[in-house]
Amino acid sequence: MLQPYLWAMNKINVTAKSMVDVMNKPVKKHRLKNFTAMKICPHIQPIMCSATQRLIGAEVLLRFNDGSGNYFPPNSRIEELETAPLTNLFTVKLIEEIHTFFLPLRSKLPEGFFFTFNLCAKQITQPALRHAIYTFSDSFNMLLEISESSFEAMEDNTLDIIQDMMNEGIQFAIDEFGTSSSSLKYLENMEFCLLKLNRDLTLVHQGELVYKKTLDGLSGLAFMLDMQLAAEGVQSENQAQLLLERGVHMLQGRHYSPPLTMKYFMQTMYPEEYGNGNAGDKSGQIL
Repeated sequence: MLQPYLWAMNKINVTAKSMVDVMNKPVKKHRLKNFTAMKICPHIQPIMCSATQRLIGAEVLLRFNDGSGNYFPPNSRIEELETAPLTNLFTVKLIEEIHTFFLPLRSKLPEGFFFTFNLCAKQITQPALRHAIYTFSDSFNMLLEISESSFEAMEDNTLDIIQDMMNEGIQFAIDEFGTSSSSLKYLENMEFCLLKLNRDLTLVHQGELVYKKTLDGLSGLAFMLDMQLAAEGVQSENQAQLLLERGVHMLQGRHYSPPLTMKYFMQTMYPEEYGNGNAGDKSGQIL
């Protein structure tokens, strides 16, 4: 288990405005006004093996800093972020920043360690994003989480691109599984390797899982399709144990660690080598 954490700040000197200028595409100014002053701050949330409680991977999360010491997740500005080309710009930059930071530290990561990134299905059609994905996957194990809700509007060419990427060794997961039924028809014929369960399916009430039978059914489905199950938002040791008993393979949540800056992620893993922070680190609040 990761050591007790502190909040640290690792600013990346890239603003939304500078990236949009590079793209040289028209974007409505009122959509950008809340982002132009913010800096991208990639955060890392550890993923643990439920059986061994060892660190096996990390989800990469996009966070912004407005200069006040607060971090903002994308869903706090979701209407702005969903406009093209912002989403793809931020995703590409996120992948590139993680690659740059961790490349010299590759040997320090646990054997088999992987990074996961969240995408909407339609983003896969963008060549610049696919280039960033292939570059990253040449250096690290990578898993792309496609939100289940984005399957509803998925077009045939998007499916073909995902299948081609699967054939070339890129691994995909379905995120927020259980939000809708839109991804069910793809499970058997496409080689998704993991189902990340919707948080509602992993709720605990009075010491018991609320949807125990549903989880048993999903565990059987995953077994038949040679897939694994993951759960996020794990809050306690009891919840972690109950999910292990229901066949969930991977866990993440504040029981293990909140999202951390890249720098502090390494400090928690190797405190003797990377230290426990310094006077230049600033605490911030995730909003």
